[in-house]
Amino acid sequence: MTSAPNSTGPPVIENGALVLDASDAPHSTLTAWYRHWHLDNHRENPVRVWNAYDGSPRRPNDLPAAHDFYLTCEVEITATSGAAGEASFECRLADGADAITADIAVGPKSSGRAQLVHEYHGGLGIKSGVALEPKRKYRLEFAFVDRRASLALDGHEIVPHADLEPAQKRGDVSRPVRFSARGCRAVIRDIRLYRDIYYMSDYGEHGTRHPAVLGSHEYYVLGDNSGNSEDSRKWPTPGVPESAFIGKPFLIHQPLRLGRVSVGGRERVFQTLDWSRLRWLH
Repeated sequence: MTSAPNSTGPPVIENGALVLDASDAPHSTLTAWYRHWHLDNHRENPVRVWNAYDGSPRRPNDLPAAHDFYLTCEVEITATSGAAGEASFECRLADGADAITADIAVGPKSSGRAQLVHEYHGGLGIKSGVALEPKRKYRLEFAFVDRRASLALDGHEIVPHADLEPAQKRGDVSRPVRFSARGCRAVIRDIRLYRDIYYMSDYGEHGTRHPAVLGSHEYYVLGDNSGNSEDSRKWPTPGVPESAFIGKPFLIHQPLRLGRVSVGGRERVFQTLDWSRLRWLH
């Protein structure tokens, strides 16, 4: 993690939470970056995509780079500098071509605002009457996926989403996320960063890399073992009519996750349940 030049001190981890304390002065700012660090090579690496269904990658550098990111976390403002209208909380996502910052005011809602800001072109969308009130916890969701930026608090979209033009080229991303606190002390818990998933590169005899066009009341279907399934990606007609569905799902038990165990001095990799995702459907 790194801090901005005008920050009041380094970011810290307290009780499993990231703490950015920039509450000393109205204009003080503290910033923390997520760097995708390779523990074996001891260096910063691009975020790459591989699927647990496919097993351990033999040539990681040949895997496609991740570009689409979805961030969730809990945010609590525990202190401010006391200057009205000066404090704010920001998080930034980058996709290898552009970067979008979600900027949310700290203080009373009546004088607050939230906005999505493009790195070079400025504001993409703004909404008044939105703010992070001190001493209250918020569930933040921020996505920059398929060139669409969206921002939500406690399950409600707080600014209009913004769609960017398709990128001609997107480079590798090793620092997809940045957090900033300005004139306040922000405590960020339960940080989760999701990235795009490529299920397969072989599209089969009838498959195509062009968008699939679905008719009214049709669905695009993926098999339960999405890394190795004959499904809409390979069918001549990808859409499945709603009338063809029989029964109702009641339990989610996939995707699986990788497990590791050492046997005879060698590490073995196997698939096992991801208990955090196992849940009933209502």
